Amino acid sequence: MNHLLVIEWTAVLFNISYVVLAWYQKKSCWIFGAIGSALSVYYFQSPEVKLYAESFLYAFYVAVAIYGWFMWGKPDPRKVTELKLKDHLMIIVSGFVLAWLISLLTGAYTDAAKPFADSLSTVFGVLATFLTIRKVLSNWIYWVIIDLFSVWLYVTKEADIYAIQMFVFAILALVGYVQWKKDISHSVTIETLDDDLL
Repeated sequence: MNHLLVIEWTAVLFNISYVVLAWYQKKSCWIFGAIGSALSVYYFQSPEVKLYAESFLYAFYVAVAIYGWFMWGKPDPRKVTELKLKDHLMIIVSGFVLAWLISLLTGAYTDAAKPFADSLSTVFGVLATFLTIRKVLSNWIYWVIIDLFSVWLYVTKEADIYAIQMFVFAILALVGYVQWKKDISHSVTIETLDDDLL
């Protein structure tokens, strides 16, 4: 069997496990995420794929998994919150500008297959990851969009297993949104009850 196929399947299984554990806000999700991401770094920088920004993104995921592990392990765990519309607009505009700048570099100095698309997916993946660590509810909406965009990107590079993974991720992200929405509603209810008691 092609060794890249083995790497791809193994990474996908670990990555899906990460998302499912993240639904339930389990600290162990970061271990699975780190392993799946490390395997993905190898896959995306291979001569057969050459999506270098994606490879960088997964290298970032390895590092951020360590950060997430410590952040979610604090004695006073972070509650699920939400950002204001103006914050989302700033994230989106900044993300597109940064992706464009990165694509200029990767397009000029590497043989990247799809510089702008690759950079766009990478930048928003980084931003969404920080939203996940900070337990911002709408991180899941960002992931739905990123995942569906990545389905197209991976299909164009015949990374079909990763494309399937991203489609599954989009569905899982919708479930994650519902799960965290329940948590944020529960937190608001508890805080309201506490305020009433004071």
